[in-house]
Amino acid sequence: MNVPLFHHVHVVWGRTYTDFFLRFVVPCLLAPGNVPGMASRQRSLFVIYTTEDDAQTMDAAPAIAALRECIRVEFRIIAPGCEGQLAGNVYHAAAVFHREAIRRAADAGAFLTIWSPDAVMSDGTLTSLERRAEQGYDTILVSRLLAVGDDLRPWLERRFAGSARVALTSDEMVEAGRRCFHPFSTAMVWGSERFANRWPSQIWWQDGDDLALVHSWHLHPLMSRPTHAAAEVNHSVDGGYLQLLAYDGWKPLVIRDCAEICFIESTRRDYGADLMTDLGPFDLDRFRAWVPTALEPAHAEIFRHPVIFAKSSVSPARTEALVARAADTVSDLAAEALAQLPPLPALRDPAVLQGTRQL
Repeated sequence: MNVPLFHHVHVVWGRTYTDFFLRFVVPCLLAPGNVPGMASRQRSLFVIYTTEDDAQTMDAAPAIAALRECIRVEFRIIAPGCEGQLAGNVYHAAAVFHREAIRRAADAGAFLTIWSPDAVMSDGTLTSLERRAEQGYDTILVSRLLAVGDDLRPWLERRFAGSARVALTSDEMVEAGRRCFHPFSTAMVWGSERFANRWPSQIWWQDGDDLALVHSWHLHPLMSRPTHAAAEVNHSVDGGYLQLLAYDGWKPLVIRDCAEICFIESTRRDYGADLMTDLGPFDLDRFRAWVPTALEPAHAEIFRHPVIFAKSSVSPARTEALVARAADTVSDLAAEALAQLPPLPALRDPAVLQGTRQL
């Protein structure tokens, strides 16, 4: 069996993010079921897009030295003159570097993994990606638990305690993530009288503190195998990039069970506050108006898949009951979304029009 080639990409800059990356993200990467457990690590590449100053800081850190013992690490320096972009929309800035990463992976015929610098992962995440690639999947889609960073930090400090390698379990991550559940996620719980109609990018259903599920329009492509055409992404990779992959005939897999792959993303408490200024009951008319501004046809299909965050003590019957509770709403909203979207794919190569008759 051919061992796949991976390009693992992080875009990280600024003291706050580089500190989080070194203290919490890299120890997760060094868990036994992540980088050290990958058969492909000797021929793969770990790429960090950052500024020159941040590269110097990270390159001197023991965490990076430990990572280099497992995999080749490369810093890609943000060129002088690009720093101004970093002070603007962070997603637009990251997209610049993601485009280069996508092109480089396409050149190498590599699988691409794109990570958030403020998200910790469960042990076994990377070996799961490698196994899924060997099974023939070219795209792995995931969701995450969004947590208030100030609330999550004490747990992170206790759990990591300066350790070089930390193997997080999905059980402890669900417990911590649900305890620190972000207000922006709370504002997208179905049936809430204070629903975030301005940006309903995902919808949550809950059953106690130990079980929740989300149907998300914008699942994150944790792993993909891009072509050069897919490098035309002009915003975040969970937007138009997914549709470009779909046009290229992808074979995607949504990770439904957090026991396989689990993420907690730590962010500021006021994240999304500008989208929660007029909360109210779910408004179907506002949803219909939002769809063309935020979705592509591929997102409507992605939305149909539940992602379940449950502790191992939760019975399958409870989980399936919650999935069933959401099913009719999910089906109706996916159909509504498709009804608002144009049925024709975007024209990507004008050369295909040569020789055609004028309409």
